[in-house]
Amino acid sequence: MISIYSNALAIPSQRRGAILPSRSNIKKMEQNRTQINKDRILKALESSLGVITTALKATDLSRTNFYKWLKEDEEFAAKVEEIENIQQDFIKSKYYECVKDKVPSVVIHAAKTRLGWNETNKVDLTSGNEKIKINIDLRD
Repeated sequence: MISIYSNALAIPSQRRGAILPSRSNIKKMEQNRTQINKDRILKALESSLGVITTALKATDLSRTNFYKWLKEDEEFAAKVEEIENIQQDFIKSKYYECVKDKVPSVVIHAAKTRLGWNETNKVDLTSGNEKIKINIDLRD
């Protein structure tokens, strides 16, 4: 007699002779998947110059997992930090290119931030432990 219920249609755990993965194998598979995802996000971070949102969108991974890995995995965190260093170096190189090319707004910014050429004057009003008393007469 032929059964209309084929063994091929059964849920894997219900098939005769089906071998289920052990808990340790399941854990290894999860660890492998996590490592693959970490590698994917690192590659995406490199290509986006460290822009996390862009990398997460490209890999379809969650921000929660990214920050969890960053907190719990020192090796992953070190790789992310290296990508951030590359990002900063890239930005600096473009900044100095603009200064070299005499882009006015960048030259002004460099003069203010790098050389301290600000339009404002800073006044130091410290007097040790004594109170500072300032009297201002606003009458003409």
